[in-house]
Amino acid sequence: MFIFRTIENFRDLGESIGSKSHGSNPPILSNILFRSATLDQACEEEVSRLVDEMQVRTIIDLRSEMEARMQRDGVFQSFPAMAILKVRPLDAITPSGTGSAPKVKDKCKDRSTVMINFAGKRFRKHAVWKASPLSVKLKLAGYMAVRKKAKAVRMVGQRVINKKGLEGLYRDFVDYCQAEIREALILLVDPGHFPVLVHCTQGKDRTGLVIALTLVAIGVDEETIIEDYALSQVGLERERAAMVREMAKDGLDPCFADAPPNVLRNTFKYLTDKYGSVTEYLAHIRIGPEERAQIKANLCSPSHQPHPLDTTILDIQSPPLKDSTGSMSPSPDHQVSPAPSQPDDTCTKDE
Repeated sequence: MFIFRTIENFRDLGESIGSKSHGSNPPILSNILFRSATLDQACEEEVSRLVDEMQVRTIIDLRSEMEARMQRDGVFQSFPAMAILKVRPLDAITPSGTGSAPKVKDKCKDRSTVMINFAGKRFRKHAVWKASPLSVKLKLAGYMAVRKKAKAVRMVGQRVINKKGLEGLYRDFVDYCQAEIREALILLVDPGHFPVLVHCTQGKDRTGLVIALTLVAIGVDEETIIEDYALSQVGLERERAAMVREMAKDGLDPCFADAPPNVLRNTFKYLTDKYGSVTEYLAHIRIGPEERAQIKANLCSPSHQPHPLDTTILDIQSPPLKDSTGSMSPSPDHQVSPAPSQPDDTCTKDE
């Protein structure tokens, strides 16, 4: 397994899932699907390993463009804080949108980064703004009007996000980020996109859900998936103290820095109770038998491994999804950009 010094919470799903023995899980290939925390601090040597040794073709970045930009500039923000910062009072009365997702074409011959704003407008509208008591909404509007964003973030963190807890946050993800989840999974249907690396900031929550649903789609049993999810507790151990300090500034409890197995286990239970099963949830977001079979072939069949020089053009166009409230979901904030260039620095973190 690859061990990085400047990329946290990295693992190869072929190795981390292949080492488990629950049930009759499909044999996932090594060097085909990876997950990690942000790549923004990766040194030149380790970027070269991603490019040359692992031959990563597609990076799926589940952060917002603002979040990615701030972190590249060295400003760490917890994920919930970034979602709160983008909340606008007008979101409460603005339609979520009913148009199709924009057609996106990536003509980069070698590698590409596909940015999907996982916690998009509908998440902010329903999970943050509508979930806030009137008193919080009034104060939030006032703070944003006078640009006291830090106070706004802390207040919502303390009075809205904390009350949900990590499990509540995940329930909001699966209910209000369905279009974005589908866009990430659809990228895994095309064999020309592999090898693929999925990441967000910590590689734990947004990445954790996308990877978990991918593994459900190919038939990995839930306990094995939960064990892989819980590996993020170890994968982020070096950064946990810093994460807890930053989250405290945003009014968030330390639990948001953790990856307890019961969080994903209870999320699966929530999906089963609400949609019939996790597989039926996938069907609900239009990841049906054909898509699941193709993802499985891409991850498990040597004959579907793409040649390193294969090229592809992304042509993504999907109709909106109906959410749990019956309204139409918006097109995900979705952008394709060239893969990040190699930084000039060298590895400086200790082993």
